[in-house]
Amino acid sequence: MTVTANWSITNMTQSSVEGYRLNISWQCLAQSDGASNTATQSGSLDVNSTPTELTYEKVDGVVVTQSNPDFVAYALLSDDTMLSWVYGSLIEGDETAEEAKSRVEAVLAASLV
Repeated sequence: MTVTANWSITNMTQSSVEGYRLNISWQCLAQSDGASNTATQSGSLDVNSTPTELTYEKVDGVVVTQSNPDFVAYALLSDDTMLSWVYGSLIEGDETAEEAKSRVEAVLAASLV
């Protein structure tokens, strides 16, 4: 059985003009090939981005503040950029963002068995 996971930004609201403060709603939908079974994980993420700093809170409550040399203007934001922040917010322990993404997908896939 092959399971496909699709990540998406389901909603985004902006609440600041200088830099930007965003609330990003996201979803990961897993579906097995040839079956109608699906599993979903979703959440929201508050992001504050300025030309110098990017700040968000991980799911474990740790607030991450990092330099923001690759600041993206609000008008140029893409789903890929926002999803990279979502993956970063899901990190547990020493995981990378890609490992956190894979962990969520594996949990959803296991629930389809």
